[in-house]
Amino acid sequence: MVGDSGESLKGFDVELPEEVTKRARELEFGEEVLRWLGRSEAFLESVERVIDEFPRWRTVVVDLSEAGRELGLWVAEHVEEVEELVREVALALVRPYRPEVDGGRLAVEFRESPLRLEIEDVGVWFTDRLVTVEGIVRRVTERRARVEWAVYKCPRCKRTFRASREDLEGARCPRCGREGVPEEVFLVDCRRIVLQELPEEAGEQPRTIEAVLPDDLSYRDVRPGDRVRVTGRPRVRLEGSPRPDEEYEFSLEACGLRRLNDPRPEPELSREELEEILELAEGDPLERVAELVAPHLHGMETIKRAVALQLFSCVPERGRARERVHVLVVGDPATAKTQLLQYVAEELAPKGVYVSAQHVTGPGLTAAAVRTEEGWVLEAGPAVLADGGLLAIDELDKATPNDLNAMLEAMESGKVSVAKAGITATLNARCAVLAAANPEAGRWQGDHPIEEINLDPALLSRFDLILPTHDHPEPERDERILEAMAAAHEEEPERDEERTLLRKYVAHAVQHYDRVKMTNEALETIKEWYLDWRERCADLLDEGELRTLPVTRRQAGAALRLARAHARMRLSRLVEEEDARTATRLLDRYIKNILRDPDTGDPDADTLETGHTRPHRLILRTLHRLARQHPHGVPKRELVEHLRHHLPRERLEELLQELEQKHLIITPRPGHYLPAKRSG
Repeated sequence: MVGDSGESLKGFDVELPEEVTKRARELEFGEEVLRWLGRSEAFLESVERVIDEFPRWRTVVVDLSEAGRELGLWVAEHVEEVEELVREVALALVRPYRPEVDGGRLAVEFRESPLRLEIEDVGVWFTDRLVTVEGIVRRVTERRARVEWAVYKCPRCKRTFRASREDLEGARCPRCGREGVPEEVFLVDCRRIVLQELPEEAGEQPRTIEAVLPDDLSYRDVRPGDRVRVTGRPRVRLEGSPRPDEEYEFSLEACGLRRLNDPRPEPELSREELEEILELAEGDPLERVAELVAPHLHGMETIKRAVALQLFSCVPERGRARERVHVLVVGDPATAKTQLLQYVAEELAPKGVYVSAQHVTGPGLTAAAVRTEEGWVLEAGPAVLADGGLLAIDELDKATPNDLNAMLEAMESGKVSVAKAGITATLNARCAVLAAANPEAGRWQGDHPIEEINLDPALLSRFDLILPTHDHPEPERDERILEAMAAAHEEEPERDEERTLLRKYVAHAVQHYDRVKMTNEALETIKEWYLDWRERCADLLDEGELRTLPVTRRQAGAALRLARAHARMRLSRLVEEEDARTATRLLDRYIKNILRDPDTGDPDADTLETGHTRPHRLILRTLHRLARQHPHGVPKRELVEHLRHHLPRERLEELLQELEQKHLIITPRPGHYLPAKRSG
C-alpha cells in the first residue's frame, strides 16, 4: 500500500515538475521514456515499495524487457542520462508521501538490457553502455564502503564543486583549475563478485569477469554457485595513469542483479527437434541413448548405460530423498576413463563440469573461504559450480583427504558447508557425480575388486554404482577398439547433430519430467528384488552373530533412483515395472562384479560399508573373543584351530598380513596377535 490512505500508483497521478519534463524533452526519446515509465509495472511497483519501506528499500526498478527493442537499445546507449531522469521522476512520485527522501538516496536498478553478452564478448566497444551478462557466481567478497562522490572547496576562489568517483584523484576547480580540498564525502556499500561463464557455454578455459555490486545491490542474497543475470556497464580497470605498454582487465559496474532460481539451462527446441526427441524416447530408449554416449569409445556397454541413466537423474530434489545418481568407474590405465568423463561433462550434460582431482587448487572440490588481497572471500569449487548438473571427477583416488571428506556432504545432501575466518555459509551442490579412479596397485591384481579400491568406505558407499574396466589382451576386441580410434579421426557431421540432440533431449527431460510417480507395480518389483537379496543373508552367517549383508538400504535407494531416471528417459511421469527391472538388472551386475565376497563368491555389501571383507571381519571378531582369554596375545595355532572350517591356513596367514599392514591388528610378540584399539 502507498501511504496511509491506501492509494495506488497507476501511471503518474502527480504532476511532474517542470524541470523533469524539460529534461525529458531535451533527450531524443525522453518523452517516450516518461510515457513508458507511467505504464511500467516493475517501475511503479518499486516506487510503491520505496514509499512503504524507505529507508530499508530505496531502489526503483527499470525493466527494459517491458520496453520495445528500439527504446531499450536507446536507453542502453544513454544510460547515464536516463538514470538521472528516472531518479527525478521517482523522486517526484515518492516525495508527496515521503518528504524526507532526497535524490542522492534513491538508487536506480536496470534489468534485462537488450544488449545481451557472453562474458568473453565484453570489450572496449561496450564500455559505458548497458549490457546484461549471465553467469555462475564463483567468488563473493565481504561488504565494504567506497566513495561514490565528494564535495570539494577551491582554496583560491572559495567555490564548492562536486566530483564523481572516477574524478576524485586530483579533482580541480572548474572555474580556476586549482586542486580542490575535500569537504564532504558520500559513501556507499559495495561488494564484489566474480562471474564465470556458464558451464554449457564455456570452453576448455572458462572466462571470468568481476562485477561490482554497489549500494542496495550489495545486500542481495548472492552465494557462490548461484546462476545470476547481471545488468551493468563494462569498465576498464585502470590502476593509476594509463601506460602504452600496459594491458587492462574489464570489470562490470552492476546496475541490476537477478538471481535465477533454477540452475539448469532451459533448452531451445524447434518442432523438428522435439519430434526427433519423442521418437528417440519411444519404447525402451536406454540402448539407443547408451550408443550415443561417447560413440568413439568401443565397448563399455554397462558403463554407458549407467551414465545414460545418470544424465536423466540431474533434477532438483523435493523433500529429503536424493534423486541424483552417483557413478564410479574404476579400472586399468589406458581404458578411456578420462575420455569418457570429458565427453559426458563437456558434450552431453546440459550443465557439466570436468575436473581432475589431482590438480584442484584454491577452494578444492567443493568450496572454501580463501584469503586474498581484499581479505577473506567465499569461493566456489567445481561441485558448487556444477549445481543442477553433472560433476565429472577424474583421478578421484589422487584427491586430498580434505576434499574427499567435503564430498561426502555434497554427494549425500547436495549441500556444502563452509565455516572459516568468520564466514559461515551453506552452498548448493546438487550435482550428480561421475568419478573415475585406478585400483590401489595401478591396475587390477586379482579377483577381489572391492579390496583393491583405495578410497574411504564412507565415500565409496555414496556411489550408487561402482563399475570396473579391464584391459585384457583379446585380439577381436582389440581390433574393434583400434577401428573405433581410427574412425574418431574422421568423425562425420552427423555425430555433432546427434550430440546436440541428445544434450537437448536430456535438458528437456529433466526440465519437464522432473517429478515422476512410482506405480505400485514398479514398487513391488523393487521390493521383491530387495527382499530376495536380503533373505539370502540368513544362510550367510559368520562365526557367532556376525552377519554378511548382500544389499543394504543404500542399494534399495539406488534402485529407486535408477528406475525414476529411466522413466524420465522415456519422457513418462509414471515409473513403470519396466523401469524398475532395468534398474535392478544394472544393480545385479554391480553387486556380482564388485560386491562379491572374494572367498565365498557371495555378495557382501558390508565390505563397501565398513571397508573390511567378510574374512577380515571374521578374523577380527574371533581375535576380540579370544583376546579375553589371552590378553598378552592370541597364539596363531589357536586362531588357526578356531577358523579351520572357514579359512585355509595359507589364506588366513595372507589375511593376517593384510590386517597388520592396515594397522587393524598388532603382534605383541612373534606368532601372537591382538586386535588394535581402533578396531575394537
